[in-house]
Amino acid sequence: MSMEHKAFIFDFNAFLKLEKEIINAVKKSDTKPVYDFINKNLDECVSPYSEEELDENWQDELESEDLKELCDFALTCCYDITDDQGLSNIWEALLNIMKQLEWSFAAEYYILGNGVSYGDFDLDPGGMGTGFVEKNDIEKMNSDLIKNRGKFIEKLKTVNKMENKNDLEEGYEVLLSLYSDALNEKKGLLFTF
Repeated sequence: MSMEHKAFIFDFNAFLKLEKEIINAVKKSDTKPVYDFINKNLDECVSPYSEEELDENWQDELESEDLKELCDFALTCCYDITDDQGLSNIWEALLNIMKQLEWSFAAEYYILGNGVSYGDFDLDPGGMGTGFVEKNDIEKMNSDLIKNRGKFIEKLKTVNKMENKNDLEEGYEVLLSLYSDALNEKKGLLFTF
């Protein structure tokens, strides 16, 4: 069974403030900088579990209290957790077709983004895979998706009959819409499972 792909418009300007605290936490081997960041930004963060705004008792929701879980809470200040524009379960089939086309970047980057690491610490709050697309790459990637739309539809003619071609074409349009929205908002993307 395939993991469910989720995608969100991501505010890298907001992330820069958080990133300083994550780096600080990794250097000190101490979660306090990220914990403090969440407390200072309660009105901008939500629970990744309940999707509700945090209050002064937000730490009651913590399960492990490790840095990954705290980052999961803190990252919510950078995106709308309720606005998932992901590819659900068709992401792998879509990626397999996209790999057959020419892109400015690796095909995986368009659907999975790139991971972020700080030394030995991988920023993967949910532990299932997290990737980011830099806002500076969005315009070129959006252009690539527009340019390759016709070629993608042509490739669909050669797809195994087991795949639902309508779902794949719709998935491509969802991806194109996601990049178009990110471009219009001058933001990047966050992918997760």
